[in-house]
Amino acid sequence: MDITRKIADYVVSTQLEDFPPDAVHAAKGAIMDCLGCALAGSQESLADILSEFVRANGGGQSASVIGRGFKASPADAAQINGAMSHALDYDDITRALKGHPTAVLMPPALALAESEGATGREMLMAYMLGFEVACSIGDAMSPAYYDELGWHPTGPVGALGAAVAASRL
Repeated sequence: MDITRKIADYVVSTQLEDFPPDAVHAAKGAIMDCLGCALAGSQESLADILSEFVRANGGGQSASVIGRGFKASPADAAQINGAMSHALDYDDITRALKGHPTAVLMPPALALAESEGATGREMLMAYMLGFEVACSIGDAMSPAYYDELGWHPTGPVGALGAAVAASRL
């Protein structure tokens, strides 16, 4: 069985009850922290620029842009919310990913959960699966990826985790 199939099987078969209670509690805390970071970032000029761009270009209105008072398409809301979550660089970090997981994982999970009418429990599960997969991939990577090649794993590895989270919703 190839690695993609193993990840897919894990994503579709894992339930929230499969995670230890401490992990669920930590995930809820990370999501709340990310929401706070996004709210703080919503006051930055970056948020003004991105909001103006999205509003000028139209798009859907099914996902909230945190702290900005409007809705956008899930993709646009995830982009703006993710940028705002990291704008002040107060977002979480994990050694396994060697980067900032929640600013990449929570915004698309939240936007899709809202637009699809998913429950908070479903959004939490999607986030946790994305976190687990992103950190597993990050942990398996050579330190040279970051230290010698200069790649920040948050983007490329976080995108894989975000795809996992989105697939669960």
